[in-house]
Amino acid sequence: MRRSILTAIAAFVAIVATQLAVVQPAAAVPGGDWLKNGGSNLCLDGSASQGVRMMTCSTTSKYQRWTPAFHDPYDLEPIALRNEAYSDMCLDGSVSSGARLLPCNKKPWQIWSFGGMPSLMNDAYGFDKALDGSASHGVRMNDRAYDSPYQTWRFVIVRT
Repeated sequence: MRRSILTAIAAFVAIVATQLAVVQPAAAVPGGDWLKNGGSNLCLDGSASQGVRMMTCSTTSKYQRWTPAFHDPYDLEPIALRNEAYSDMCLDGSVSSGARLLPCNKKPWQIWSFGGMPSLMNDAYGFDKALDGSASHGVRMNDRAYDSPYQTWRFVIVRT
């Protein structure tokens, strides 16, 4: 009985560790990758005027491509996320409960990390809030929910 419980726990830990390894920002490569939401399967899109939204992933849209800005190549986190369409605009979580594009400035509202989870959090909020794609085709900063697929994000290499 004890051995089967330990085996089940070990299997669960292995599955969780494998899932976390897949969604880390190390998958991002220069040139722009999609930032895909786990709950909606839509991509983060910076084509709204100074804002971000969720759109169907498009291989031709430069507004859906994100690259690390101010990123130490020897450190996977934290990162600033620059929109490929605007060379000087980064994802910013400073608007009340939302996210938008603002000129890159290296401030805590623009520094993002996965924190060992698939949730994307910024340094200003810490681990209390995460980028959430559950709003109808919108994104917002929401209280962190460990079981919400709308708070899971992963980089996807764009193949054109």
